[in-house]
Amino acid sequence: MTNSVVEATYATVKDGLPSNSSIDTFSGAHQINLLKLSYDFCDQMVINEGLRNTFFGNLNTDLAPATLFNATGKAQVSNAIVMKAVGSNIANQPSLTEVQTEVHALIDELVADDHTNLRILKGACVLGTSSMGIMLK
Repeated sequence: MTNSVVEATYATVKDGLPSNSSIDTFSGAHQINLLKLSYDFCDQMVINEGLRNTFFGNLNTDLAPATLFNATGKAQVSNAIVMKAVGSNIANQPSLTEVQTEVHALIDELVADDHTNLRILKGACVLGTSSMGIMLK
């Protein structure tokens, strides 16, 4: 499935993304462009119920945030991020525990600040898709 918003962002930032997979060529400017792409991807994915459920599994976003993001809900979100964004069994990737720690801390903070469920999911998604593998290792 394609999305015009994500495609437009990619077209805008693609020249500012790394041209190869060498970490030696990765710069702060690349991270900013990756963040822009990640934000638009996550925004579009989270607002589309079908895409959101495909990524995170079925979550009842009508529940109160503190109920939805109990220990089970947080694990469901962080596990989806590992399996679909960060990866596993890859050299130098953060462990499931490291990802869970960071994602759960962000979710707890956003729940405490009275953010909506969709904003919380978007924040967790952006964290996982934009920087998790880079920042933790």
